[in-house]
Amino acid sequence: MNILLVANGKVNNKVLSNQFINKNQIDKVIAVNGGSNKLVKLNILPDLIIGDLDSKKIRKLKKGLVDTLKQKIISFPKDKDFSDLELAVNYINNLDSIVSRIFCFGVIGNRLDHTLANINSLFNLYLKESVKNVIIYDMESVLFLIKDKQEIKLEVDVNIRASVLAFDIPASKAYLKGFKYEGEYEILFLSSLGISNYTKSNIITVRSQLGRLAFILYSFNYNLISI
Repeated sequence: MNILLVANGKVNNKVLSNQFINKNQIDKVIAVNGGSNKLVKLNILPDLIIGDLDSKKIRKLKKGLVDTLKQKIISFPKDKDFSDLELAVNYINNLDSIVSRIFCFGVIGNRLDHTLANINSLFNLYLKESVKNVIIYDMESVLFLIKDKQEIKLEVDVNIRASVLAFDIPASKAYLKGFKYEGEYEILFLSSLGISNYTKSNIITVRSQLGRLAFILYSFNYNLISI
């Protein structure tokens, strides 16, 4: 199973479409709270809405879809100890189905606190051992969450800007191949050491030798060869 997860942050409407859903063989579309509005505006009907989505927000949706969407809502009170995105992560981790890839939109927005918390929450999707890859789409980049000891290999264009950030304290160890600056690096938590690298080969490899990594590719033109 492949899942599309859409939250209420910034969404690149040129990338997210029914064509994207078909190309990536999406089996289930999950909207996180206000992400439902973003999907409906793109003529994409979510299979499930999770969050404190009240009736006022429901009324903003296109006429004729209200009753249909109400039947697909898992609602929670506004005052709670978890964010709506965390609730969606918990829902996915409790699915009986095997989940292979999860494509995320709208998890990066204007508020830095929400963005950092969202990225950290999405790493928890790897608690479900069957999840192979979590991919986040921003307005101009694709962010691959890489768990401990995981490797991804991509086919990309040459001379594309890319960065790798450590998401473990005190540091993560990364191995890079096919880049201007390649080799094995120890990167301190959220340090700038891995920022602004460039691809020098059409095939690149990013591997976690130790700890969690966030790999950012500033291009939507890629092919995930292996994970």
